[in-house]
Amino acid sequence: MFPVPKSHVQLHQRQRPELELISTVASLPTWRQALQSVPSSSYDVIISRGGTARALRQVAGVPVVEIGVSIYDMLCSLKNAQNYTGKFAVMGHPNITNCAMQLSDLMQYDVTVCTIHNDSDIKQELLRLKNEGCNLILCDNISQHNAEELGLNSMLITSGEKSVSDALDEAVRIIKAQNHLLYQNELYRQLFSLQWDELTVFSHQGQLQYSTLPQDEAHTPFLEMLRTRLPKPEHLSFEDEWEWGGEYWQVSGQPLPTDQGMAAALCLKKHSRSLLIQGEGVSMLGRGAFQSTDLLLAPGPICVGELGESIAACAASPFPVLILGEEGTGKDRAAVQLCKSGAGQPALVTLDCQVICEKRWKQLLSSKDSPLLRSGLAFYLKNVNFLSSEQAQALFEYMEITRLDRRTRLIFSCLLDGSHSENDYACRYLKNHFSTLLLRLPPLRQRKEDIPNLLALYINQLNVSLGKQVVGFTPGALERMVEFDWQGNLTQLNRVTRTLVVEARTPYIGEEQVEKLLRQEAPLCSAAPRPGSAVLDLRKPLSEIQYDVIRLVLQEENGNQSRSAARLGISRSTLWNALKKHVYCVVFSFSHGLTSLFFPWYSKDAESVFSRGAVPAAGGRFPLLFCEPPAKKVPSFFAGFYCPAIRANLFLLKGAEHSWTPIPDEVE
Repeated sequence: MFPVPKSHVQLHQRQRPELELISTVASLPTWRQALQSVPSSSYDVIISRGGTARALRQVAGVPVVEIGVSIYDMLCSLKNAQNYTGKFAVMGHPNITNCAMQLSDLMQYDVTVCTIHNDSDIKQELLRLKNEGCNLILCDNISQHNAEELGLNSMLITSGEKSVSDALDEAVRIIKAQNHLLYQNELYRQLFSLQWDELTVFSHQGQLQYSTLPQDEAHTPFLEMLRTRLPKPEHLSFEDEWEWGGEYWQVSGQPLPTDQGMAAALCLKKHSRSLLIQGEGVSMLGRGAFQSTDLLLAPGPICVGELGESIAACAASPFPVLILGEEGTGKDRAAVQLCKSGAGQPALVTLDCQVICEKRWKQLLSSKDSPLLRSGLAFYLKNVNFLSSEQAQALFEYMEITRLDRRTRLIFSCLLDGSHSENDYACRYLKNHFSTLLLRLPPLRQRKEDIPNLLALYINQLNVSLGKQVVGFTPGALERMVEFDWQGNLTQLNRVTRTLVVEARTPYIGEEQVEKLLRQEAPLCSAAPRPGSAVLDLRKPLSEIQYDVIRLVLQEENGNQSRSAARLGISRSTLWNALKKHVYCVVFSFSHGLTSLFFPWYSKDAESVFSRGAVPAAGGRFPLLFCEPPAKKVPSFFAGFYCPAIRANLFLLKGAEHSWTPIPDEVE
């Protein structure tokens, strides 16, 4: 849109056959109509000049190239104006007046030059020039239109063929750059679509900037859901899984720095089912749940005293963390706190190794859709010491190959009880590999000084959730709570506190109320021996009590006689001599059936004992087993252990009058 001779346009069209030029002549009042008369899809760049170019830049959706005014163009205009006998002035924006001032200095012309910076000042400046006696104005299109309204003569400063050619060169350069960007965008789009289905970008203010999804009525609710779930700017790098309309979306968030702030790019991939397949020992806690005030989602207090400092230190490091503790010491809560306090607050995926079946475990380690292959998540492998040696070995090999410990946040926990200890294979391996940090959660009986603070925090949580206004405990009641032997640890403490708050009728929980509830808890504590301890029948003879001690230690050491003897402070032969008086037979049950090794007898009666389902499947770990024999000479078996070396269940039996046959060292 510029007033140049039509012959110039035709000349350039012949010189540039690769270009399609659409020529439209428009002035300031008519440029909008001229722009609307040409379909926007038919051009890539607009070439115009002066005020029209500046106006077009405000509304056009394509680049606008302004035709400049060269020194030669200005000289031609000044020479033409010198033929006018009256006083004249040059008026325009700096791109015009700069040339005029340079020429007037160089050629010693006495020319009035008026520079304007805002179109709203044009009429005021024209009136000033008119009052000064100027009756001819050399100007651009906008100034010419205003001069005519004020009755002033005007000459339009035109651009020559060279200026038009330079503008066309600039337009070609822009078009080539645009085509290159379009090619790159298409390439990136195709590469992106190989892994992700959709992409959305939100500004730092939550406004949708870009989306491969149609922005229509059908997709508006989904896009709004994405906007409302955007994390804070410091947590924009994340991996999560969001459900919408029965479909599951794998979401990968990335921060995009812009001049206006930090934008958020969400890469989306749709699945008909959850990749996590929650249930079957797998669950996920999204980032939003970390800020939840719901008591069912928010973990109970745990970060108190020295333990709180240890958790904070582990959370600040990128290394895997192994949490060790008894039942109820808050291992799950510690895992949530580690994830919540760490960088990015990624979604926490929990894999309960005690619950996950063998088939599901193999799927997690072999499937291409396994959540373990995703980056940006945090994984909590709960009760990892419940894995068999083969399962644990497969997991650690998988971690080495996929560099899982470097791609994600890893948290492990080991349950320490009568059947499991830090000597289990998984615990021993993690201690010495992957730069794992140890976080020991002491039982509540060893951190009684933290009980008042734990109670205060938990009462506050309960008040918020239940709408109560319990202030706390009376001094006597608090003393009873601190002195109580919390064998159930934090789980028991929270349960008792919750009951006391629910039943409270006054601001302070009294000593009588506490004593009444603790008396009900006492039988539960006495019936459940602590890990590392056992209930012994002191009415038995001394030899029987000694044997019970040996049997319990042997069970805790998973049948390893060498470790049991060392723990008891006796020799291996002394251990055997003690066992020979009570245990007579050993049976190994393989998955393919019953096999008798070192077993001097076998009968249909013995077969019936095992066929009734008393023997668990090979690979299980199990406590004391009792079975009434169908015949007097069939022994009842009282203990069972799994032997990884031979992949079989080992049974120690008593009750038959047969000689003892020792177990070879290689079997042990």
